[in-house]
Amino acid sequence: MTAPDQAQGPLLLVDDSPDELLLMQMGLKRAGIEVPQVVVGSGNEALDYLFARGKYAGRDTSVQPRLVLMDLHMPGKSGVDTLREIRANPATAAVKVVIFSSSEDPVEIVGAHDQGANSYLCKPLTVTGMQSTIRQLRKFWLDIDLPVAKKKNGEA
Repeated sequence: MTAPDQAQGPLLLVDDSPDELLLMQMGLKRAGIEVPQVVVGSGNEALDYLFARGKYAGRDTSVQPRLVLMDLHMPGKSGVDTLREIRANPATAAVKVVIFSSSEDPVEIVGAHDQGANSYLCKPLTVTGMQSTIRQLRKFWLDIDLPVAKKKNGEA
C-alpha cells in the first residue's frame, strides 16, 4: 500500500452550515489560498470522500487532503465521531485535521485533541476575522508544516 499523497491534495471543508462554508471559502480566497477544495456538508460525506464511497467511489485515495477543516457540531455524525473514524483507518490516520468550531467549551477542545485533532480553532464571525485566522492557519499548516513523506518503498 502506498502512502497517501497529501502535498498535492485538496483542502477538505466539512460543515453543515452553507453560510459557514461560504465564509470559509471567502476567507481562503481573500487570504490568497489557491488550493483545490472539496466541500462537504456532513461527517458522513467527509468519510465517503476520504474512503472513496458513495458518490466519491472511484476517487484516487492515494491523494488525500492536505488538510481537513471540520466543524464540531453537525447533525448525524459529529466532528469528533468523524475524526475518530479518520484516525482509526491506516489510510487516513496521518491526514491533518483541524477542528474549526464556534464552541469555546474546554471540555470539547480537550475531547477533540484526545481523539487526534491536530489543532482546534474557534471560528471568527466576520469575513475579516476569518481571513486573518486563515492566513495564520495557512502559514503553519500549508506553508511551514511538511506533509508526511513517502519512503523509497512507497510506505510512509
